[in-house]
Amino acid sequence: MFRAKMQLISTKRLEYHMGRCGLSARALSLQAGLNETAVRDILSGRSKLTRPNTILRLASALGCKPEDLLETDTLMSMFEGDFDTALRKMKDLHIEMENIVEKSDDGKISILGENISPEQREFFEVFVGKGYENRKSYPTNFTGANLSGTLMQNSSLPGASFTGTKLVGADLSGSNLAEASFVGADLTSADLRDCNLEGADFVGCKMNGTKMKGANLAEANFTGVDMSKIDWG
Repeated sequence: MFRAKMQLISTKRLEYHMGRCGLSARALSLQAGLNETAVRDILSGRSKLTRPNTILRLASALGCKPEDLLETDTLMSMFEGDFDTALRKMKDLHIEMENIVEKSDDGKISILGENISPEQREFFEVFVGKGYENRKSYPTNFTGANLSGTLMQNSSLPGASFTGTKLVGADLSGSNLAEASFVGADLTSADLRDCNLEGADFVGCKMNGTKMKGANLAEANFTGVDMSKIDWG
């Protein structure tokens, strides 16, 4: 909910929505009924702490919600708790990880796409930089998520649900995934080398090129999986 107090406006978000509407600072000020100098001060960063009424006017002129123009710190804590909230946020922003992230040869992940909004870019910077990369502890329910290309190596995820999850090219090497469910997941080119997969369920998985050398597969269920396409080397 938009709170009636001084708010920290995001210059990047304001610029994005101005570009989307094709409005200059002067045109925006006229449309919003604001002083042009005030708009330019916001854009320059000199006046980021802004009155709610000003933000409401800007949002109305730009055809967006007031929240769309604000700086936010909620994303930074999103991955400390409810993963379902994070998934809903992904859907709200119409983002799929595979479309705007890239993993280089040295394992670093970059944000792609000049046309993605500041909200989308900020979300993925948090998602990749703070939410997953090289963390040791993760939420246990990844059902239906798109985690392609993520770095989750050496993680402790016994009993985690990856049911229907997209893990194309994801690196989970060295992780404890005992009793984890990968039912219907896409593990194409994923790295599961040296993982503890005892009792894990891979029923109906896509496993073309999945790396599994050194993995503990005791009592794992591979019903419906073409084992010949797995990379055992």
